[in-house]
Amino acid sequence: KCCLACDEEGSTCVLKFFHNCNTSAADEAKRWNEIWGIDAWTTKLLGENALVMPFARTLTKAEVRGHESEILEGINMSDEDEGKEEINFPISEINFVDLGFLIRQAIKDMAAKGFVHDDLYSGDRLRWHHVGLIKLENKWKCIFIDLSDVRDHVASGDAEEEMLNIFATRLRTRG
Repeated sequence: KCCLACDEEGSTCVLKFFHNCNTSAADEAKRWNEIWGIDAWTTKLLGENALVMPFARTLTKAEVRGHESEILEGINMSDEDEGKEEINFPISEINFVDLGFLIRQAIKDMAAKGFVHDDLYSGDRLRWHHVGLIKLENKWKCIFIDLSDVRDHVASGDAEEEMLNIFATRLRTRG
């Protein structure tokens, strides 16, 4: 279970509590740091282990519906192409090709570290609530959240191909 919180300075963060999970709060905090280079840590709150992580603006199926081909176009951009990292909200004003480009960058970043996110889809649907946008160093970046179900020590090329296939297959079927 997750809930929105803020620190003493008013910066937004998310608390994730672990009940009967395959992953510990410490394991997931380590993955945030290792995969995304984002500081996350553990604490005890009300006797429960909790992960403290930054807030990422996640997507919904309703927000991306009808834009699957544009997102796929951005994902399929060649490495020489450059997408924009200037994402504006509300989501209806996002250039979805640029969003696809940011998703491709997240796939490449995660794969380069030897990880595959195994919870990006369920059945035949993409789990957009695991695709997040976060502003780091004044640039929007896409990250995949809920790092409790990931595989590590995967060859980077294999990891990238697997995650690209997840998005390509699901977006073609209006995922």
